[in-house]
Amino acid sequence: MMRNVTRGSPEIGRVGECRWQTVSAFEVSLACIFEPLSSEGSVSSTVDLPKDRAHFPLMQNTENKTAPALDEILSLEKQVWGALVEGNAQADRALLSPDFLGVYPTGFANRDDHVGQFADAPTMARYELSDTRLRVLSADIVLLSYRADYYRPGSERPEAMLISSLWERRHDVWVNSFSQVTPLDTL
Repeated sequence: MMRNVTRGSPEIGRVGECRWQTVSAFEVSLACIFEPLSSEGSVSSTVDLPKDRAHFPLMQNTENKTAPALDEILSLEKQVWGALVEGNAQADRALLSPDFLGVYPTGFANRDDHVGQFADAPTMARYELSDTRLRVLSADIVLLSYRADYYRPGSERPEAMLISSLWERRHDVWVNSFSQVTPLDTL
């Protein structure tokens, strides 16, 4: 499929098929077929991107990696919950990426906010995870969604929420980089 290309107002040509090409072990470039209006035939040309966007880092060793199974990621998610039950800030921090983003009813949170919520004191007494679903975005990025039913310490009132957690394999270690919580009204 060819697409028209303009520079300012006038149309200067059309771009056809584009392919990523490896430049080095850490960079790729985008090469496209370009048909200028002023001459006949088509030429292959590397797209002229701004200098700061001209090359993109390659994901490392993705061709030999397989996506994880639901049980593997669910086990990691249960470790986060275990840290909340135990009040173990160090274990919680180790499972979250440095750029972790949480989206909660109270607002946005980073890793320090998530870890600091219990300051070595438990925030959960017990929990049960159900209706688990794993969406594989790539061999190194998966989205785990589930329902959590839980009790807070000292409370006999059950609470429930739907959670989506994004897990990424970075340097061959799985870390939780994003979490979104939707509270449910319990009966």
